[in-house]
Amino acid sequence: EVYRPEGILTIEKLTEGYEGEWTFDFSGDAGEFLLTNEVLDSVSQNPKELTVSAGEVTITEEKMENWEMTSVICYYQSDYADRAESLDSPIEPLVSLDEETQTFVVYVPENESVYCGVTNLYTPPPQGELIIEKVVTGFEGKWAFDFTGVDEGFSLTNADEAEYGESRSFTVDAGTVAIVEQSARNWIMKEVSCRYENSIADTEIKTEDEGDSEQEATSPTFSFAAEQRTLSVVVPVDTTVRCTITNAFSPRSNGNGGTRVKNRTVLPVAPMAPLVSLATTTPKCGPLLTSYLRQGWNNDVNQVLKLQKFLNTHSFSVPITGFFGPLTEAAVKAFQSSYLSDVLTPWKINSPTGFVFKTTRYQINNLYCPGSETMPVL
Repeated sequence: EVYRPEGILTIEKLTEGYEGEWTFDFSGDAGEFLLTNEVLDSVSQNPKELTVSAGEVTITEEKMENWEMTSVICYYQSDYADRAESLDSPIEPLVSLDEETQTFVVYVPENESVYCGVTNLYTPPPQGELIIEKVVTGFEGKWAFDFTGVDEGFSLTNADEAEYGESRSFTVDAGTVAIVEQSARNWIMKEVSCRYENSIADTEIKTEDEGDSEQEATSPTFSFAAEQRTLSVVVPVDTTVRCTITNAFSPRSNGNGGTRVKNRTVLPVAPMAPLVSLATTTPKCGPLLTSYLRQGWNNDVNQVLKLQKFLNTHSFSVPITGFFGPLTEAAVKAFQSSYLSDVLTPWKINSPTGFVFKTTRYQINNLYCPGSETMPVL
């Protein structure tokens, strides 16, 4: 077996200008490894101690957007520096640093330890502000709309008790921002208008049929597709853009956006198909829900996930999170309004509750699997 002299190289990542989680990838003579401020498998990943072949060791850090390697400081972790000159070795372990390629070479003596601190500076990308505003026509009740694209998803609503409102403001990276509105029946995305906030320029308004028409330089560049419920808008650096999304309520439409929260009057709905009786048919499936669910309860996550998936497949839009919050309650209320005579009338109430109790669960289970649950005793 060939003897290979070895030493220890400890590399630590230091960052400036950033307080979130980060991960940096490295490669070179020490192999591939990463440094992160996250704890993986209960083990800290920064700093990292590496066993390397003695001599010059080359390390390259993979470049990351908005990050710049600003310095590498290395030193011997013993009195080797005092002996280095007599041993004809580098007094300083750092041999070279190429900031352009983010590559450095460090000298690791046999049976010695060397420490290197690698510092990176984070420069935030240029940013602007985007305001999304919701306007509805043909509907006078309470409504809520869910979106994805910024801030890990958000909602707009006219519900008085909600923490959010009919418009939201976001700090976004400058450039093109895509917003997707989640779907639900009875709502049609009618038009989108975008303008620079506090600008005297006329607001550019588009309908789907007009496509990507020419725009004046004084108006934001944007486009939208009603069928896909997608808005793309360019937000310049240090500029505020306000986009107003208008939805029309259409009782006969399958819809392409929005969640109806609560109606002031009961809207006519298509009669549901008769349920299959257990006396004549044995279902090949089982009930979807086995628990009662309600906002504020310690709900079973899997049961909530099943409920949310069911609501989405029946055009009651809600994020799939496993958490029974205001958006899930709003979707349940919309479901109850659509099946009012089956869910609420037996209790002699006319307003949806958002509570998945006996008749609501019965309705859900028998839509999912006809005959899977018998009519509950009230």
